[in-house]
Amino acid sequence: MKIKNRVLPILWAMSCGHVQDFDQSLAEMKESWLSADRSAKHPMEQAEDFFHGRKAWHSIEMQGSNAVIDMVGPFMARVPVYMRWFSADVVDMTEISALILEANANEDVKIIILRIDSPGGTVAGTAELAAVVAASEKPVVVHAQGMLASAALWVAAAADKVIATEMTYVGSIGAYRVLYDYSKAYEAVGVGAFVVSSGGVKGKGVEGTEIDQETIDDAQKDINAINTKFIDHISSARGLDREKVVSYNTGEWWLAEEAKEMGLIDEVVPSFDVSVAAAPEEDIAENEPANNTQSEREESATNQGEHTMLETVAVAALVAAHPNHAAHIVAQAGKGLEQDAILAGVTQLEQDAAVAAVTERAEKAEADNAAAVTRAEKAEADLATANERLAKLGDVAEVPDDVNPDGGDASAGGMITQAAFEKMDHAAQMTFMDGGGTIEGAAVRPS
Repeated sequence: MKIKNRVLPILWAMSCGHVQDFDQSLAEMKESWLSADRSAKHPMEQAEDFFHGRKAWHSIEMQGSNAVIDMVGPFMARVPVYMRWFSADVVDMTEISALILEANANEDVKIIILRIDSPGGTVAGTAELAAVVAASEKPVVVHAQGMLASAALWVAAAADKVIATEMTYVGSIGAYRVLYDYSKAYEAVGVGAFVVSSGGVKGKGVEGTEIDQETIDDAQKDINAINTKFIDHISSARGLDREKVVSYNTGEWWLAEEAKEMGLIDEVVPSFDVSVAAAPEEDIAENEPANNTQSEREESATNQGEHTMLETVAVAALVAAHPNHAAHIVAQAGKGLEQDAILAGVTQLEQDAAVAAVTERAEKAEADNAAAVTRAEKAEADLATANERLAKLGDVAEVPDDVNPDGGDASAGGMITQAAFEKMDHAAQMTFMDGGGTIEGAAVRPS
């Protein structure tokens, strides 16, 4: 029995059926890649930087002043080398970020069009790409044809305009993860999987081990957190009431016309050419340099092309490493700042944020300490009040030294409590005992 490694422990924002198919394709491609004879180089390997991950997977197609970027297939933060080998339809979100930055740096580009047909993709990289789209200084228009689902919708929502053809499916808001329990399969072939970990959920869910409730609960916690961010993003980016987006959070998808009525997209068009015509050119400020000739602009674009890819890849890497400051990074890159200067600015922002966080924690600790002192003082006052009440109760219950329980004189004998007896001086005790008195039923004389 052969048990295949799978990739499904990855967190996905993708329609369910597509994840299953994609997972199977990944496993088959990886197995084929590992067993392939590569003594004769594949054409893609001839690229100088192929194995360094710098072989461009995507490109910009200029249509007039529109920079068109195709995004077909599942989204991934980075496309693995074995998938590049098979030229699979997969979207490398880090490269898309770089191309958006490149288009922003090209003065001939007025509008950036993302042509998307995707069921979604990995959670990793999605929010970062959406941040780059939102921070673009030039309008970004999404044209969807086929599918605009889950992670793809997350990214598209950040654009200035979302257009879809009539038969495009839109939706699948949510996230999920599949955990396979292979423990019985391993047991059937006589294989045991033993995890030695530092504790907690570390190592939970390793293939061959039993998927217990703790593992499921931990995965559910992650999914809930991601789902909340997804809902918040769609609500904010599309200007929709959050409760309305929550009602869309069913994993369903809808045809373009219904998705438009729901506020998930802006327009429905018959084809891509029409959507290009519908792009918001009227919203773009005229920013062409008056003194530049066409040849000068072409020369400038050529020079930019020689250097932009390396620079924008570096900026995209900064965005991926510092997603909370994506807008700042893109804005500084657009001003022509070098990578080191941008990184210094981001570092300063993070340091300022860290100082603010420490100050906030210190102020909270001080407030908590003051509250604790107040509670301690109140507890002390409450204790004093309680002691006073107990003292009063003790005074009421106390038997006078010279009175027995029957109301007679202790010197006349009778029965008294041990406490009353002990409060007498020695002479009184002797008189009491000599008079035939007893203490709680026993005639005891002091020695």
